[in-house]
Amino acid sequence: MKRLVVSTCILVFAFLSLAPAQEGRHFSIEDLLKVRRPGDSQVSPDGKRVAFTIGDVNFDANKVVTQIYVIPLDGGAMKQLTSGDRSSTSPRWSPDGRKIAYATAGQIWVMDSDGDNKNQITKISTEAAAPVWSPDGKWFAFTSEVYPDCADDACNKKKDEQAEKSKVKAHITTRLLFRHWAEWRDVKTHSCVRATQQWRDGP
Repeated sequence: MKRLVVSTCILVFAFLSLAPAQEGRHFSIEDLLKVRRPGDSQVSPDGKRVAFTIGDVNFDANKVVTQIYVIPLDGGAMKQLTSGDRSSTSPRWSPDGRKIAYATAGQIWVMDSDGDNKNQITKISTEAAAPVWSPDGKWFAFTSEVYPDCADDACNKKKDEQAEKSKVKAHITTRLLFRHWAEWRDVKTHSCVRATQQWRDGP
């Protein structure tokens, strides 16, 4: 319930901060595109802060870029933790609340809860998303689109390279959702879950 209330308050704040000031003015498509898009709120283990994402339209790049923010639950200024021209998503608190795992540029990263000391955790060809901490805070689970008959990343990378070099560009699929926006969903499956190697603080 607390997470729902926080998400609703953030959404209302974002909408009201950009609502037309002049009475009687119509809400245009330009106004709509300027509205910030909060989401994926995650309350810290101690219940004092919430990490969430805000998506802003990058008009030059013609896309929405999402970044991660943190704000105290009892009020106060929010702090932006990530930046750049690539989206950062899926903020997840470590069990002790000292770290936040997130996804950016197709890999899993970890940073301090104040945004410092960003470290890349995964380096796989099939990309990684949706990190989940283990209860002891030493391991991760995440999702990745892989070939069902591959047992390791080397196999996945080889198949991707072969598909890229092949002159045959036909798509074969056996499922209903065969295309999602600009992406084909054919050979690879998104249901594979892997565990990262154990990691530690420091370089």
